[in-house]
Amino acid sequence: MSIFWIKILLAVFAAHLCVFFFLYIKKRQSHHLLTSLTFGLLVLSFSCRIWATHISLFGHDLHVLLRIMAWISTTFVVILTVNSIKKGRTHRSAPTKEYS
Repeated sequence: MSIFWIKILLAVFAAHLCVFFFLYIKKRQSHHLLTSLTFGLLVLSFSCRIWATHISLFGHDLHVLLRIMAWISTTFVVILTVNSIKKGRTHRSAPTKEYS
């Protein structure tokens, strides 16, 4: 992958990190926090691909390990989302009160 696309993806992931962290602060829902964690790991991974290509840990490049952790985090986000949909707690507005 060329450095141009790595920088574009880094910017996209950073924007998503900001949005989902803001949503977590506003709504305090755990899936927003885990999604922020996923995008944070992706930002770190792509930053390492640009500025820290020589760093390795346990014989693997650091950016690869960070992407693996992002995949694991994504798995938890999907599980939480599926469970939320099964229980009927999707993104619905609060019920309104009817006044007689």
